[in-house]
Amino acid sequence: MKGSGPAFPIFLLALAIIAVVALPAEAAFIPDRWQKYSSINQGDIAKGYAMVELTPEIYHAASRDLRDLRMVWMDNGQMKALPYDIVSYEETAVKKHSVTVINKGINNAKSTATVFLGESTGLHNNLEIQTADRDFIKQVTIEGSNDKTDWVKLDSSGTIADVSASGDDFRRTGVTYSPNDYRYLRITLTGDGNPVSIDSVYILYRSEKAKPERQLSVNIVSRKIIEKDRSESIILTSGFNNLKLQSLSFSVDSVNFSRDIVIFGSHDMKEWVFIGEGKLELLKLPRSKQQSLSVPVNSPGYRYLKVVIKNRDNPPLKISGVAAKFIPEYLLFPCEKGGSFRLYLSNPAAKAPEYDLVKLSSEIMTTQPPLWTVSQLQNNPVYKMEPEKVPESEKHKWLLPGILAVLVAVLAIVIIKSLPHITKNQ
Repeated sequence: MKGSGPAFPIFLLALAIIAVVALPAEAAFIPDRWQKYSSINQGDIAKGYAMVELTPEIYHAASRDLRDLRMVWMDNGQMKALPYDIVSYEETAVKKHSVTVINKGINNAKSTATVFLGESTGLHNNLEIQTADRDFIKQVTIEGSNDKTDWVKLDSSGTIADVSASGDDFRRTGVTYSPNDYRYLRITLTGDGNPVSIDSVYILYRSEKAKPERQLSVNIVSRKIIEKDRSESIILTSGFNNLKLQSLSFSVDSVNFSRDIVIFGSHDMKEWVFIGEGKLELLKLPRSKQQSLSVPVNSPGYRYLKVVIKNRDNPPLKISGVAAKFIPEYLLFPCEKGGSFRLYLSNPAAKAPEYDLVKLSSEIMTTQPPLWTVSQLQNNPVYKMEPEKVPESEKHKWLLPGILAVLVAVLAIVIIKSLPHITKNQ
C-alpha cells in the first residue's frame, strides 16, 4: 500500500522511546549511598589477605542477609571495592621453634633442605617455607629423623604455590604434617617448572581449639504467667539484629528444680518460630549435684526470643539474668599495600555482590590470614538518602499522553494520505 510505509517504523520508534524512558539504570558502587562505615585497623599484610571480625554492632546495622557489606580500599582519593567472603575458623595455639638450615641443594627441578630443631625439641606439625621465588606449584615431601641416617616419611601430600606473577595474588607456603618430635626434618620440593629456592624455614606446632565463642547479656522485656498452660512466657532481646545465637544460659536463684523449656525467635514479636528446646535443672542432692542451665538454640538472627518454661504446679523460677553465646564470623579480603581500608554498610537498596573469592576462601584460610580489627561504627558524612524512584511518566505526566497524541496524529495523516490509493485500487 503506497503512502503507508513510514507508519510502522515511526510506531516502533515511539515504543522504543517509551521503553528507554521507563528503563532503570544499574548503579555502581557509590559511597554516599551507605549510611555507616568502620575504619579498619591494619596489621600484617605479608600473606596478601586479612580478616576482620563482624561485631554485633555490624550485624545490627547491616541488612539482614549482610548483602550491603562492602570492603573498600582507599588511596590518593581513589576508592575500590574489594572482593570478600564471610568465613568462620577455629582458633589455634601456635608455638614457634627455632631451627637451623644445615643443608640445602637443587638438582634439576628438585629442591631439598635439612633443618635442625635442637637437641630437645617439643612437638611440631607445621612448617612455613620462605622463598623469594614467584609463580610456582610444588609438591612437598617431609621426612623426620633423630640421627640424619634413618628417615621416616611424615607427609607427601602437601603443596605450596604462588600465582602472584600471573595477577591472581594467591600465595601459600605452609604445610601441615603429623605431630612428632623429630630433631631433624628433610624437606623436598618437586614439580614442573624451575626449582624453588628454600631460603629459610619456620617450624611450628599448632594445637587446634574449638571455634571461638562470644557472649553477650540478653535483656528481659516481659514476663507473663499463662495459667491454662501452667507455664511462664519470658520475652528476651539481645538488642541486635542478625546475630546467629548458639545457646542461652540462665542465672537462676532457685534450687531443686527441673523444668522443660521451649524457645522461639522473632524479628517483630508477632510471628514466632521454634528454634530450640531443653531443660533447666538444678538439683542439690545429699551426695551429688545435677545442674543444666544452658540450652542450645538455632537462631538465624532473630532479635527477640520467647522462652516458655513449663512450671506445671511449681512456682515460677527466680531468673536473675540470661546470657547468649554466638560464634563470630569473619570477613576475608585481599589487602593492598599502602592506603587505608573501610567497611561500608547500612544500605537497604544494595544488591548482594558475587565474588570469585568464595571459591578460594577455604584454601586461603589454611594460610592463617592475620586478624585485623574494626573501629567503632561512624555515620557516613557524605551519605545522601536515595530518593524514591519515580517513573518518568509520573514525573512528566504530560509525556505519555503527548507521545500518544503525536502517534495518533501521524497515523491519521498516513491513513488520510492512503485513502485515495485504497479507493483507486478498489
